[in-house]
Amino acid sequence: MTGFSFLPDATAHVCHASAPSLAYLRRPDFLPATRGHGSRDVLLYDPAQQRRSAEAKKFRAALAKGANVVTIGGLHGRVVDVNEDTVTVEVDKGVRLRFDRSAIAREVVSKNATPAA
Repeated sequence: MTGFSFLPDATAHVCHASAPSLAYLRRPDFLPATRGHGSRDVLLYDPAQQRRSAEAKKFRAALAKGANVVTIGGLHGRVVDVNEDTVTVEVDKGVRLRFDRSAIAREVVSKNATPAA
């Protein structure tokens, strides 16, 4: 036996023989998976995603009373109060829920509203 081991020579071969092999790390088909991290940067810096994020931030900053909104959880309601970090949404008569501004997904244009001419 070569090298240093705490195990006696009689048991060393048993332990080494039952250890899992790491031969798959030397296989050619495994190497591309370890080299593919360069494409990750392309996905992290997507200009379209940055634009959507900026638009959502601008929308949430411009929230005003009376707007019909949908939360990220799908709850529909009308904005009745806007604070620095929170928005109070009335989901039914007398039922008001307070949300973080980041929980407001989009504004809904009422189907009953007449379009501006």
